[in-house]
Amino acid sequence: MNTNEKTELAVSVSDKYVSIQTCDEGYDYSIYSMSFDLLDGGIIESPEIPIQEALDDIVEELAMLPIYAAPIDYAVLREKVEAAEEQDTVDGIVASFRYKTALHFDTIVGMDVEGVEDEIRHVLDDVVQESGYLISPHDVVLTGKRARGLENVHDPIDVVVTHGTTSLSEEELTEVLNERNLKLDDLPIRIHPVEAQHLATHLLVEETKLAREMRQAFAYHKAHEKEETEITIRPSIVQALKDTEKSPENKKKNQTPKREER
Repeated sequence: MNTNEKTELAVSVSDKYVSIQTCDEGYDYSIYSMSFDLLDGGIIESPEIPIQEALDDIVEELAMLPIYAAPIDYAVLREKVEAAEEQDTVDGIVASFRYKTALHFDTIVGMDVEGVEDEIRHVLDDVVQESGYLISPHDVVLTGKRARGLENVHDPIDVVVTHGTTSLSEEELTEVLNERNLKLDDLPIRIHPVEAQHLATHLLVEETKLAREMRQAFAYHKAHEKEETEITIRPSIVQALKDTEKSPENKKKNQTPKREER
């Protein structure tokens, strides 16, 4: 098929990718980095010119000499771009969860949440080596009540450990990783393995659950705060009334004037 008869094209130019497709106004184009991040894009409102000419104009405007645009498969480029966008979404969800955790986390033996995750990550490397199984832990993310400051003093430390493909089932993997009953500052560590590709979904569910628990904790606190206020206010009101009765002005009002003796 002649390139000018196509409705979509893509090329690799130096350290960038360029894609173009027809649209109602003319041509819709996008410029991506080598890691498939969107750098620029727009609409060329010239439907009368051939698609190849429109693409050539974009490449020339990139002002890279010598210009050599290698044709690539448009569909393959789109797949890679969508995969990169999906990964950006995942990274954003994980970063958001960790940011909130950092705000609410109470330090353990002087370590912040990042320090705790690093410590557990190092210990897990030893656990995996000793297990003899082919397991590749990718990341450690602190979750559970400690992620939002809702824990009691002796509550365990819950962490999600992401992993790649393994011959073990999720249940077997959980058993292997928790076999040594790890502890940090005498606090039990509970490890929850999750496939790396499912981490974002897992954290979204966890975020919903923790948000609900935070609302409940806030409501409970407000209710008890009100009760405590009522308890402290009532005696103060009584005392205030007593003080009023004892005030010099009231004493004068309540006293019966003495008759002078002659």
